[in-house]
Amino acid sequence: MRNWVHLYPRGNQSLGEIKTAYRQGCLSLAEASEQIYGLITTIAPQYRSKSFVYLIKRYYKMRWQIETAFRDVEVHKGIWRSNNDATRLFAEMGKYLLFNMWQFERDQIRPERRLTFQEFRDWLVDEISQTINL
Repeated sequence: MRNWVHLYPRGNQSLGEIKTAYRQGCLSLAEASEQIYGLITTIAPQYRSKSFVYLIKRYYKMRWQIETAFRDVEVHKGIWRSNNDATRLFAEMGKYLLFNMWQFERDQIRPERRLTFQEFRDWLVDEISQTINL
């Protein structure tokens, strides 16, 4: 299997500028290394523009978010004591729906006003209860 290493800068400098600063002694190896990201991938960079590295970075970020979401959902799972598969499926779907609603809500609110998952769950139950009791 063939692999490629893709390098791109963290900040506003280009790789060429970082390389020049390192060769001139303005940056140590450690400082230059801190300014560069590296991705190892099996996707060949042929006929790709500079945006290819950013596209790969975005794919990795999406994948990481999906993996993190599954881990977070498992942390917040409820206790279901049903032997009925349909009930368990409904509970799982509800768990993922609630988690996705929480994530969407977090993206819409400023960081200092964000709710934890438990706070969001309690707030949602209160809102639904008020609607039903009207």
